[in-house]
Amino acid sequence: MWPGRPVSRRLRSLLGGLAVTTALLVGLEVAARALDVPQGVIHDAEGRLYRNHPTLFWVMRRNADVIRDDGLEVHTNELGLRSPPLDAGHRRPRVLSLGESSTFGAGVRAEETYTAQLARLLDVEPVNASVPGYTSWQSAVWFDEVGRTLDPQVVLFYHQHNDQLPAGITDDKNYLYRVSGTDREMYEARLQWSGFLSVAYQSRAYLYARGWLLRHAGDPQAGKGEAGSAPRVRVPDTDRAYALEWIAKGCAAPACRLVVLQPVYAVTEPDPVLRDTAARLGVTYLTLTRARHASGLSDTAFFSDGIHPTAAGHRALAEAIARTITPLLPLAR
Repeated sequence: MWPGRPVSRRLRSLLGGLAVTTALLVGLEVAARALDVPQGVIHDAEGRLYRNHPTLFWVMRRNADVIRDDGLEVHTNELGLRSPPLDAGHRRPRVLSLGESSTFGAGVRAEETYTAQLARLLDVEPVNASVPGYTSWQSAVWFDEVGRTLDPQVVLFYHQHNDQLPAGITDDKNYLYRVSGTDREMYEARLQWSGFLSVAYQSRAYLYARGWLLRHAGDPQAGKGEAGSAPRVRVPDTDRAYALEWIAKGCAAPACRLVVLQPVYAVTEPDPVLRDTAARLGVTYLTLTRARHASGLSDTAFFSDGIHPTAAGHRALAEAIARTITPLLPLAR
């Protein structure tokens, strides 16, 4: 057994080292906040609209009031969604939209999105739960953690393009994809550390250091897969099907009805994963390209950039969706 005096010296040394380390960390944090260093959040290095999240990777801030660099005004509610505050009385059937930037409404006002326009066409409370850059996996996680607690009567699912983006790459505005490959791999790796990450993500110094390290750890082979194999994507087909199944499990009929929307930009149409999974689950599958053609709008009138609908495009989509979900609403009341 150690003599009392050496133990006391060791303890003093340990406490002294801990004090120095704590002072250093506090100093770094104060400096990071004073200098307003970037936080490494997708699309928004200053963190005005987005913040890091352990399992969702990034989310929009609650009650944000931001004008983005592209001039788009974004206002979020108490859940960080581009929608009005939720009706606490839940007096109308709630229609919840999961999706990416097209559903979010890139380039259009919040009230012009197809989700918001459902209130004009039907006696429902539309909730736009889409986030720019999201994949079907992220929406499935969000629905499991938050969405299903909102008691939606109809859930709209609009995902395709982001699922097929390369995995494991480094982006100037997004430092999230050097950690691992697919969204599912990253989610599973982070899940056990979610408590620690929730605390760490409050530190500007940590986020800056993490972003710098990941940004400078480039791998030119990232996302390319094995030699002779197809490039790895953020959400492989098996994970896309699983994400849909996960949402369907949390949105069980007759209390909740899931509607799978074939995105109007149609990377492939019909998308066999969306179509076949919807058929296997017994949920509605709606091809929105028909609404695009039926609108009579030219491509330049329907799309702002070939992917994101204009206000007129959103109106045509809302009308098609409203016709589809009208028969589902009485069953959900």
